[in-house]
Amino acid sequence: MKSILNDFLLMIQFFTRIPINKNLKCEKENFKRGAFFLPVVAFIIGGMEFLIYLGLKNFLPPNVIIVLLLLFTAMITGGLHMDGLADTCDGFFSLRDKERIIEIMKDSRMGAFGTIAMIINLLLKYQLLYSLVLKDCSIAIILAPVIGRISILFLCLSKRTAKKNGSGNIFIGNMSKPIIFLITIIALAMNTYFLGLKITIISFIAVLIITYLFYLLCLNKINGLTGDTLGACNELGEITFLLILLMM
Repeated sequence: MKSILNDFLLMIQFFTRIPINKNLKCEKENFKRGAFFLPVVAFIIGGMEFLIYLGLKNFLPPNVIIVLLLLFTAMITGGLHMDGLADTCDGFFSLRDKERIIEIMKDSRMGAFGTIAMIINLLLKYQLLYSLVLKDCSIAIILAPVIGRISILFLCLSKRTAKKNGSGNIFIGNMSKPIIFLITIIALAMNTYFLGLKITIISFIAVLIITYLFYLLCLNKINGLTGDTLGACNELGEITFLLILLMM
């Protein structure tokens, strides 16, 4: 029980700005087991956003609430995944060789492509969430972050790391297939409960396809994965999921 709590808190401490203030074991095995809790942490974040939405919907117009939710997400996650998307786009669209792309991705300064990607990402999320709320599908606020993290776990099944050292290496190739299978079944069951089986299957297949295509792009550009590409995959997974919901 103590090790389970350690791994759960480790995921919260690693992926959010929630102050845990505890000395936790953070060996590679802890991250491997803790992967089970990554979608759980996403569910908690999505749940907090949903509560904010419920608390404000009688006082503010939905478009204003969605902007506040995006701000809250950026604050509680530290913009971790969006930063990964920006760095990935800066590198991939630079049209340089592998080594130079990785150098660009490590640069703390945001370039033109990263800025464009960040703006488009936020605009898409805003418009998609706003449209879904108007369609009485506000549950997407909770479900989208979970599906995004599931896409990260599937991407991490690959053992192809682009760098010898990097924060992403503690996850890439360090995944337990039974754990991913279990958390995926739980997530699909939750989606089916709220959305129905048809939408769940179509949206999940769409996210898997986008995840695999993005993986092929990563192999082509840098011959592997980095922490930034994991963050980018999360954003792509969320947007794909929201797009399918709106189309259905």
